[in-house]
Amino acid sequence: MLCDFMLEKSKEYLLKNISLDADTLEFLTHSKNYLSTNFIVKLLSLISIPIYTRLLLPESYGLISIFTSVVTILIILLTISVKGGIFRYFFENKKDFPDFLGTNLIFLALFSSFISVLVWLFGETISGFFKLPQDLLLIAVIVSIGMTFFGIYGILLQAKKESKEYSKITIIQAVLQMVLSIIWVYLLISDKHMGVIYATLLVWLAFFAYSLFKLSKQSKFVLKKSYLWYSMVFGLPLLPHAFGGYILTYFDRVIIGQLTNMAEVGLYSFAYNVGLIMTIIIASISSAWSPMFFEQMNKKNYAKIEDITKKYAKIVFIIALILVLFSREIITVLADIKYHAALEIIPIIILSYVFAFLYGIYLMYSEYRKKTWLISIATIIAAMVNIWLNYLLIPIYGYKIAAYTTFISYVLLFLLHYLTVKVILKENAIRLKVFIPGLVALFILSMLFLTVEKIADNFIILLLVKFLILAIMALVLFKKLREKFFNQISLMRKRLN
Repeated sequence: MLCDFMLEKSKEYLLKNISLDADTLEFLTHSKNYLSTNFIVKLLSLISIPIYTRLLLPESYGLISIFTSVVTILIILLTISVKGGIFRYFFENKKDFPDFLGTNLIFLALFSSFISVLVWLFGETISGFFKLPQDLLLIAVIVSIGMTFFGIYGILLQAKKESKEYSKITIIQAVLQMVLSIIWVYLLISDKHMGVIYATLLVWLAFFAYSLFKLSKQSKFVLKKSYLWYSMVFGLPLLPHAFGGYILTYFDRVIIGQLTNMAEVGLYSFAYNVGLIMTIIIASISSAWSPMFFEQMNKKNYAKIEDITKKYAKIVFIIALILVLFSREIITVLADIKYHAALEIIPIIILSYVFAFLYGIYLMYSEYRKKTWLISIATIIAAMVNIWLNYLLIPIYGYKIAAYTTFISYVLLFLLHYLTVKVILKENAIRLKVFIPGLVALFILSMLFLTVEKIADNFIILLLVKFLILAIMALVLFKKLREKFFNQISLMRKRLN
């Protein structure tokens, strides 16, 4: 698997460049568990796409997407104030941690009840805003509460370095939800989207009960203001970043639902789910790269950071180009013909993820310097631009323009993080020119192919163009490898002489 491959590469790097100790080896072991889990969960989501798109109409697919977006925003509201604080307090090694955990769980239960009452009281307004039936809105509240408590339990498992247990229950949950959803959808004659929603509800009720049981065994249920204040001080400043991330990831679907219809939400959501391929790759690369980045920053080895990043960026650019070239074939495998209208926006979505990868590189400098408020500012600016562009352009150009507004937002986010690093933090950061040749090549070749695809809708011609582009890419790579090989031979001769 790709995550294992990336981890092995990071191991090779550490073995060659860093003296390994027990802590480093332990870190690599846990990293492998988390990477594998992330890969398997995303892979399951990818596997489910061709099944759902053949069982569900775009309208049903759209409703499920809006349901997921509501669950996501509820989880942000419920989790952000306590989850990070619990994780942080655990490492202070205080004997009162059971009291601290109990206080936060009591608060979470009370706050969940408060949110539930608000949703019940203003259900009609909220339902109208999200274009989601009220009964589904109430189910979303229950699911989000279950996922929140499971998230607290999961963060404790990570803190305790119980990565195997974390991986096991996460994968079990993902498998159960997918299998039950598919069976339920298949058995229903009408309103097939309810199969996914009922299965989600059932699974998360079970995992809520399991998490609550496990957490109660580690908690002492007291209520102390100081414990709650600790969590709030730690978690609340991250709310803007969390909401900004939600807007960039999900809110365009909500706007499409408000301004068009659920069928177009479904087509748009499907196109973005195809992008899961890129997210798997980027997540794996980023996870392998992060420990190297922090290690080299500690050593002030900026040239090494730039060199390794350049190699990883090439991998992302090449995979992105291949996905653009074969997007038609991918959509044919993944979806029924009724979803093929979304083909047009898949290449721009793939290119958006390229900039998501690039902004993540510069974001790490702010994390390293513990200036996370800079991350929140950049995310909020990009999110506000995204909302403005969507409300302005979707009524004119339809749902497909949302892919382009998201692309613009990710480019903006990349530039904001780059300027933050260079102007505010004044870091000796990776130079922009490192990425320019690869980006230019990616966009020229992508645009060339997409232009030919529009002009000549002929399978043989398009196949020849694809192999021509791949041949050009292979020749360039071979030339560079050849030059590197002969340079190394030349250096060896000089050393021998």
